[in-house]
Amino acid sequence: MIPGLGKPQLVVGSAPTCDIVLQGPGVAPQHLTLSVLGQQLVVTDLVGATTHGALLPPNVPTPVQLQQPLYAGQTPVPLNHPMVGLLLLAPGSAPPQAGRISIGRDPARVNVAIPHPAVSGLHATIDFGARTITDHESKSGTYIGGQRIPPNHPMPLDATGIVQLGPITLAAGHLQSLAPPAPQFGAAPVAPVAYAPAA
Repeated sequence: MIPGLGKPQLVVGSAPTCDIVLQGPGVAPQHLTLSVLGQQLVVTDLVGATTHGALLPPNVPTPVQLQQPLYAGQTPVPLNHPMVGLLLLAPGSAPPQAGRISIGRDPARVNVAIPHPAVSGLHATIDFGARTITDHESKSGTYIGGQRIPPNHPMPLDATGIVQLGPITLAAGHLQSLAPPAPQFGAAPVAPVAYAPAA
């Protein structure tokens, strides 16, 4: 998790105060929590969650994979939720780029790291000024609206859009706060000039 972006733990349940509100058979008001331990996503069962048909031990953080079926009662937990994606983000050490962020698994090559094996070392770059995303020939792909985008071609991205980097789902709006602002050119802002048509 990146401090100031997202939360260190998500509560999943039917209560409206939960981070991920889940309605369905057998879902308790606060059913389970999701967090990251080391670089691993873990679930802590509070009531009775199952994975692969097996009941999870109560109050014990248990590793879970994003592609693994997880149930609160009889209701699937959406591990592809953008809030879960935020849990997995870590700071990268690549030099900042004004108005842009690079995302991938290798923290030395990116501004935002996602330690997941399906995410490539340098997976994609979002340019918030141009409102585009570019996939860098990632193995598991970059998706907008469920459609895989072609590599090395900037594709339009809505500021409120949802992006998938392999199995990781992220909201573009959450990521924009991580991009350093573009530099301001000129010493002072230019005062607006009123336009009056010639008579």
